[in-house]
Amino acid sequence: MYDRHEEPSLNVLEPFWMNLDPDFVRISYAWALAVIEAIESASPGDLERILDRLGEGAAGENAVRATLHSTYTDLNAATADYLRKVR
Repeated sequence: MYDRHEEPSLNVLEPFWMNLDPDFVRISYAWALAVIEAIESASPGDLERILDRLGEGAAGENAVRATLHSTYTDLNAATADYLRKVR
């Protein structure tokens, strides 16, 4: 996505984030970062494969399922396990 210069503009994303509840944004950002760290620590390279699938038009959970062979529920559990280990 980045190499093809198709990354979302921060100017486009900002209004959506600014209209959300600040506590929700804080939790969402922290959890998203934890999910990324969990994926990278368990299987380096899979995050890039997920992003490639998203760039090809796959839905989020479908991209996760095809790459990690996991559902969002599985990924949430794996992220919680990761956070317990690194605290």
